[in-house]
Amino acid sequence: MKEDLPISSFKRSKTIAKSAIKIGAKKALQYSKKPFMSSENYLKENNKIDNDIANILFENISLLKGTAVKIAQALTLHNMLPSSMQKELSKSYNNNKPIDKSLVIKVLKNEFKKDYLKVFQELSLEPFASASLGQVHLASSFKNKKLAVKIQYPSIDKTIQNDIKLMKKFTKFKKNIVSIIEEVEEKLYDEIDYEKELQNNIWAYESFNTKDIIVPKVYKQYSTKHVLTSSYIQGKDLNSWLLTNPSSKNKNAIANSIFEVFVQSIFKHKKIQADPNPANYIITPENKLALIDFGCIKEFNNEFIKNYTELFSIYKSSNKNKILKSYKQMGLIKNIDDIDDDLFQNKILAFNKWAVEPFLTDEYKITIKYLEKGVKFADIFVNKPFLIVKDFIFLDRTFHGLFSLFEKMDVVIDMKSFRASVDLR
Repeated sequence: MKEDLPISSFKRSKTIAKSAIKIGAKKALQYSKKPFMSSENYLKENNKIDNDIANILFENISLLKGTAVKIAQALTLHNMLPSSMQKELSKSYNNNKPIDKSLVIKVLKNEFKKDYLKVFQELSLEPFASASLGQVHLASSFKNKKLAVKIQYPSIDKTIQNDIKLMKKFTKFKKNIVSIIEEVEEKLYDEIDYEKELQNNIWAYESFNTKDIIVPKVYKQYSTKHVLTSSYIQGKDLNSWLLTNPSSKNKNAIANSIFEVFVQSIFKHKKIQADPNPANYIITPENKLALIDFGCIKEFNNEFIKNYTELFSIYKSSNKNKILKSYKQMGLIKNIDDIDDDLFQNKILAFNKWAVEPFLTDEYKITIKYLEKGVKFADIFVNKPFLIVKDFIFLDRTFHGLFSLFEKMDVVIDMKSFRASVDLR
């Protein structure tokens, strides 16, 4: 079923409010049954209701597209929702309801100022992937090259500001979720600029396209501010590929390629593809990794990378003065005296130990136990007396998103190049 995208703040508020009412009713039912059920039966009922809530969320988030989907993806990557909700909302990576064909034709006409069949030899009006900000169509050029044409949902830019306000209103009681919403807001305006993404894609192609890793080539002549055309890559997105039960050897090879790109991005290029979304990794029939979607690129200055690199050797220390000096240099605290012994012992040392754990050996397997420990630290650096260093929080969360993927893949990660980069050998 095709959907018309609700644009006005009234319609979008109404969609969110309807979701909130339905969810509220489900939660009320959940609590009302508790006194009359055994612990075991209550747990089963609780899981069933969480599944119902997840279905409500996905249906409405899929309709809203844009900001709502991006926030759902971010919360899923950071394991901040019950597992049943995570599973349902993970559909939002590449399985959203497409817009009507007439809207596709209208967008193409507005962007190219002529009939789309004068731009492309062929273009399927049915998308083969539908994501948060746009959907992707298979096309061919007049030179018979297979193309992937990403078309942005119409007027998505007009919905961002109102959606962010609404989302903050519904989640204001959860500080760590609000900080993720703000992070999404910061990235979204870049991600809807396909001309900027085209330049990002060129950087990625020049930096990472090798015999082992594929980056699609972009075509300026078939691209605009709201349409981005690249070479078509045959394969399955990471989640779909995992459902084919690939061998441990192939899973490990793909995961380590993803991680090596990430390490090179930080320490060599000082900028990263900051959206470790499973749909952004395509596995070809030859089991090669292809990287797609470069709308979200985060750049870091030399000073930040220098301080960040030094931080890892500090993570191993238990010397309070040494650690807090490094935190101050990083901009995480204003005054060393602001940190009392209780905060240092029970929060900072615990976080440091957790953060450095994967990098103390040449190989490490990310477990759900490790990730669950990390959730406890999710809001440390967004509360006083810490100062918010957006680059630090952004990079930390990107790490967490990647590690969540690796846990799901059940792989062992080669940490040698990262350890060498931060001098942890």
